[in-house]
Order: sequence, then C-alpha cells, then structure tokens
Amino acid sequence: MDKDLSPGSVAPLFGLLALLFAGAVLSRFDGFAGQVPPAVHGAALAASFPLLMIGATIERRIDYGHVPKSMPLWMQIDSRPVRWFFSLAMTYLGIVALQVLDLDLGLVDPSAPAEWPPQQRLGWFVMFSFGMSFASLLLASSALVPALRVITWPFARLPAWIGLPLATMFGLGLGALALAGLTRADDVRAITGYVEALKQQPVIAVALTAALIVVPPLFARIWQRK
Repeated sequence: MDKDLSPGSVAPLFGLLALLFAGAVLSRFDGFAGQVPPAVHGAALAASFPLLMIGATIERRIDYGHVPKSMPLWMQIDSRPVRWFFSLAMTYLGIVALQVLDLDLGLVDPSAPAEWPPQQRLGWFVMFSFGMSFASLLLASSALVPALRVITWPFARLPAWIGLPLATMFGLGLGALALAGLTRADDVRAITGYVEALKQQPVIAVALTAALIVVPPLFARIWQRK
C-alpha cells in the first residue's frame, strides 16, 4: 500500500472533520437541553462512525515523512488537523459513553453539578472536554487509532472511488449497531426519536444515506494527489 498523500494536501479535510466532531462534543452539554433538537443527538452518533471510517481510511495513505517508528504513535501522526480529528472523535465517543451509561468517574466528569450556575457548568464542561484534548489524543493513539487502522486496511488498498464508499457503508453499519445497542439506555430517547422520525420520513432517510455514500468519492481527487 502506497503512502501517496501529504499531510498538507488533506489538512482541510481533516480540519473539517475535526470541526464536525467539535460541534458534536458541544452538543452533549446538558445545559443545552431543550435547545438542541433530539434528532441532532441521534444524527451525530449515527454519522460519527462513517466520518471516522472516512478519516481513518484516508489517514492510512498519509506519508508523514521519515518518522521513527520507535516514537509514540501520537508523535508519528505529524499533522495537527489529523491529531485534532482523532482527539475530538475520542472525546465525543467518550462523553457519549459516560452520559449514556451514566458512569461516575468522580472529578473527571464533564457533567457539572446541576445546582451550579449555567455559565459555570459550561466552563466545567469545556474544561473536561476540549481542555482534555491531549489526554484524549493519548487515549486515541493507544486504542482508537490502532483499531481503525486494522479495520480500514482493506478499504485503503482499494481505489478511492471504491474504498471510500465501502468504508462509509461499513461505518453506517457500525452506527446502526451502536444505535441498536443503546436502545435500552434512558438517554437514547433522543436517538429513538430520530430513528422513528426517519421511519416516518423515508425520503429523508434515503437522502441521508445517499449523501453519506455519494459524497466520499468527491474526496477521490485528494486521494489521488501526489
């Protein structure tokens, strides 16, 4: 498999992916309850897996230059946008797990006490989400990135116009499994509502699926750039 992409050539794409995950992280702030439509939470979770697969598939083709393999993986990823992408993706998935499974990690918890003023609660959330970006990067490089590199290995070996749509469809399948696995959690009411809304509006469901499948080939030109 050739490493035929430079970090600079895909920096805008990974910057966009990082921004999408940053928005997904911010949407998990419970102080926005009632302001963020329920469908947004379900859509964000469902879309996170295809986005991860797209980013990870492309990342496998990046040539970071002569980076010693003895260095930690997060240092081998010599691109800030790529690091932001993995860090924010890890942050988002971690917060979803904490909130949905109602895990209590003591002080290391992005959800502040309910009796705190809204601004103070938001500051706490930002500190323990975006403020922990380096810790998220370390965690991602030790678990998430290696796993994604294994999963996306066959997709990265294919031409872009084949590999990216296949990776996207695989991500859609993972997203569906994630939604199904969380159907018994209390916080999944928003996700369930999203799924029900799609059942009632099949045109929207078809359009969303088609977009996630058709859009990735547009990145083929980036893939082919030497």
